[in-house]
Amino acid sequence: MRAWLQAHSLAGFYALTLVLSWTYWLTLVALGQRVEPGSAATHLPGLLGPAVAAAVVTVLLGGGAGLRELFARVVRFRAPRWR
Repeated sequence: MRAWLQAHSLAGFYALTLVLSWTYWLTLVALGQRVEPGSAATHLPGLLGPAVAAAVVTVLLGGGAGLRELFARVVRFRAPRWR
């Protein structure tokens, strides 16, 4: 699987994102739960699908060093340059 993921990292990320997000949302639909203000159900776990998928793919391809680099890029702040 790792060899396939190295060759198709974007497709693997996209597929994992869909699986993580839609599994949660379709479970809510199957259980008949509605997401409303004050309800126990929330969209948040489904919205975290892309972030979790990025972390999983990065760990599989780059290990701990890759994950540290990903998080460093996420939190890096660069002020815009005015000309």
